Amino acid sequence: MKLVIRMPNWLGDLVMATPILRDVRQKYPKAHITAMCQSNVAPLLHANPHLDGVLAFSHADKSQAIKALRKGRFDLGILLTNSLSSAWLFWRGGVKKRIGFISDGRRLLLNNPVPMPKERGQEHLVTTYKRLLSPPLSDSSPELFVTPEEKEAVLKKFCLSENSKIIGVNPGAAYGPAKCWLPDRFRAVTEKLLEDEQNTLLYRYG
Repeated sequence: MKLVIRMPNWLGDLVMATPILRDVRQKYPKAHITAMCQSNVAPLLHANPHLDGVLAFSHADKSQAIKALRKGRFDLGILLTNSLSSAWLFWRGGVKKRIGFISDGRRLLLNNPVPMPKERGQEHLVTTYKRLLSPPLSDSSPELFVTPEEKEAVLKKFCLSENSKIIGVNPGAAYGPAKCWLPDRFRAVTEKLLEDEQNTLLYRYG
């Protein structure tokens, strides 16, 4: 079976959705699994061991995404996005069985529609995503993987030991301060983390 998973558009949401990749692999151990996502976040998934491929696309060129889906001849598609356009792409791309939440007037494009949970917005985002699986699995820890070459490059760039306990901190956010944590809270967490001399903090700005 060939399976495609439409990942969320935003970087943070995509990271939060990574547990479902592990769940799908456990549920369909022999399937050929592809993650479909926007080009700007695709590098986050290239080293994921639960995937057989990553289909990166641009919203500016939907025709290429449709061609890639048709070429893939997917038997099953799972939509983690709730937009009409994402369901339309799966339909136009010839994905045979399309699973997703009922939203944005797209029910007719889904042949396995799932009611939007009443708990949406009140439960962990991963829990909401997992409702698309039947039955959903339990572990909700996000997973990101890097290649050995990427790991070696970072350790060399920042003069770090492989045994270092490295903690990344990114205090910024897109579209202004409304999505940012308060500076005082970042400072408090940083001070607490630095109490452990084994910790190495890497700050990323911008």
